[in-house]
Amino acid sequence: MAPFVTQHVLFQGGQVDGPSLPPGTRHNAELLAKALTAPDAAGVDPDTCHTVVPRSGADALGQVADNAASGDGLLVYWTGHCRLGPKGRLQLALDPGDGRPTEWLPARELVSTMTRSPGRDRLLILDTCLVPGAAESAHRKLLQREIDRLSRDRVAVLSSIGTSPFAFAAASHAPSVFTQHLASLLRAEPHERRAHMRLPELYRLLAAAMRGSGYLRPMLRNAQGFSRPLVSSALLGHAQGQPDLLPARRHSAELDKVLSRYALAVGGRLRQTTGTGDTPAYEPSTDAETVYRALLRSHCGFTRDSASLLRAPASRQHLFDAVDELVEHGRNMVLVYLACHGTVSSSGSVLDLALELLDGETVLASDLVGELRKTRAEKVMMMFDVCSSFPSSPPAPLAERFAPQERRPGFSRLLVEWDTSAQIGAAEPQPLPGTDTEDDDRCLVPWMTGYLRGSLARSAWNWRFDFPGAAIRCLDDAGPVRAWASLLHDSIPGDLPTPPGEALSSILDPVLLDEPEGGTEESGAPPSPDAGVRLPRVPRAPAPAPAPVPAADRQGSGPGGDGPPPRRGPAHRGHRARLRVAEGSMPLRVGRHFRVTFNYQPEGRDWVPRPDDATDDNPLDLTLRIGAGSAKVSPSVIHTRLTDDRGTPPEDFRITPRTAEPLTLRIDVVRSADGAVIQRIKSTLDVTDGDGAEH
Repeated sequence: MAPFVTQHVLFQGGQVDGPSLPPGTRHNAELLAKALTAPDAAGVDPDTCHTVVPRSGADALGQVADNAASGDGLLVYWTGHCRLGPKGRLQLALDPGDGRPTEWLPARELVSTMTRSPGRDRLLILDTCLVPGAAESAHRKLLQREIDRLSRDRVAVLSSIGTSPFAFAAASHAPSVFTQHLASLLRAEPHERRAHMRLPELYRLLAAAMRGSGYLRPMLRNAQGFSRPLVSSALLGHAQGQPDLLPARRHSAELDKVLSRYALAVGGRLRQTTGTGDTPAYEPSTDAETVYRALLRSHCGFTRDSASLLRAPASRQHLFDAVDELVEHGRNMVLVYLACHGTVSSSGSVLDLALELLDGETVLASDLVGELRKTRAEKVMMMFDVCSSFPSSPPAPLAERFAPQERRPGFSRLLVEWDTSAQIGAAEPQPLPGTDTEDDDRCLVPWMTGYLRGSLARSAWNWRFDFPGAAIRCLDDAGPVRAWASLLHDSIPGDLPTPPGEALSSILDPVLLDEPEGGTEESGAPPSPDAGVRLPRVPRAPAPAPAPVPAADRQGSGPGGDGPPPRRGPAHRGHRARLRVAEGSMPLRVGRHFRVTFNYQPEGRDWVPRPDDATDDNPLDLTLRIGAGSAKVSPSVIHTRLTDDRGTPPEDFRITPRTAEPLTLRIDVVRSADGAVIQRIKSTLDVTDGDGAEH
């Protein structure tokens, strides 16, 4: 008989509507159950391992309570969507089934039920992903604080919380990254190590594996809450005569290759600005390095082994050799960024881009797309930043926190994406046919099937590298394509999960990766409410309402706006956002922190209370998401409450400029109940040079 009995409850949680998680992650719990119960792996008794789809909170808690009473140890695994609810508390998505709306289980209730186990060993494993849009308000410190709170109830917590589907899973038809690594370790580790492996050792191996494949390390809290070996040595006794696990070890090494995403950032030829002597107009390699660093910081599978930086390729062959490396190794995603000077090549109604390399060599964008169409990778993304060959003034370099879906002054930005599963036709890539369009009934893509011809809206001008299943979007701001920009239309297939650029934006989203350094607050008294100076005027806040705010009403009118956005139904009391700083704090200086006080003040003395007003007993919970570009903000997330009678209490935060460039203070006011942005406040502030160390 085993020296101890651990009950395993594996929950395959729910997913919200909208941009959902990759379908393969619906098999997370199934994969882990197989790894736990396989005779050649953990060898757990199948009678002590239960896979559950939680239909309701009562169902989930009942399963935990029943299993907690039947063993002297308890392991609970939960996977699916999650979110931070009011007061920053973690909630786990349930799966009601039958197309019913998603319901949520507070993680603290799950932990509280686990503590009813008569044994002393309890482990909660979370492999979840934040719901779409929630990552913006879920700062890493906020998540860490909630995980810390869960582990205080004598429960060990091992958690991996993804900020986007790309950080959660590597491919659409495979389980999540964390669960694949966990299952692989249970299968691949030699018998002698598994027989004695405890939670800290498992965490060390998991952390190394996930970081090695380009993803964030999981978090472990209160490891002493599960002190026994993960698998009873008695359960592994039958495996003594088994051969070594060399195939499993090979599978583990192969897993790193499968989970890694491959990328290439290329900088083209450097040109001189017309009439400025030796002053460079634009250094493409600097932009390529910016994108390369951003991919490594993304923790979405890009590593120094899978991502490459190519500065000024000497020839077309040099560039194509690097692209061929991506084609050969990329399996789940291939990404190419190219910054360069270039011109438009037109032939009839078909356009192409001639991209400049060294020594007068050029490469056509259609040739690069054609080469990448040979890849077996599931998703391909390309982004071209093309500057005119002879710009009249030096263009600004790419910002560290650039937005792929925004126009860039002086450039034509081209986004090209496709999923290999969406490609139709022969295995070998077929170029777009020539420019013979004399016959009005002739389709520009004659080999396209009939139903696709009707589903894609084509414009009078087309890209030579367009093909069925490709999504192409051109964002021009005085770049080489400016003469044709008004004649081009985006080519976006109806089955594309997201518009071109949105996936890249999600990958590069730095929200959980820009935690302020240090973490200690400097001393200083808050400014007097009546002794401050006002920052530029900010708009009124939309009045709180119990029903969700329509999409058109969720954004304020901006600084200096003319009043509140339109409302539906009877108006609640209006409130004005107010920002104040201490006397003498202006102007801002580099390195000197200054304190800002924010609150909502009620307006309208003739206000008549209503039954559904926000009151002390039923306040409106709000979350403030604060950013200031490169400046340090602490805290960057604030939870507060609004009542119609008094507004909100004053909330303080500090900003420390790091450069002398003007900074844009941005505050998103989010309704905590549903994550809706009900107001967006922006103010641009000047910053001067100066040593602020004495402050």
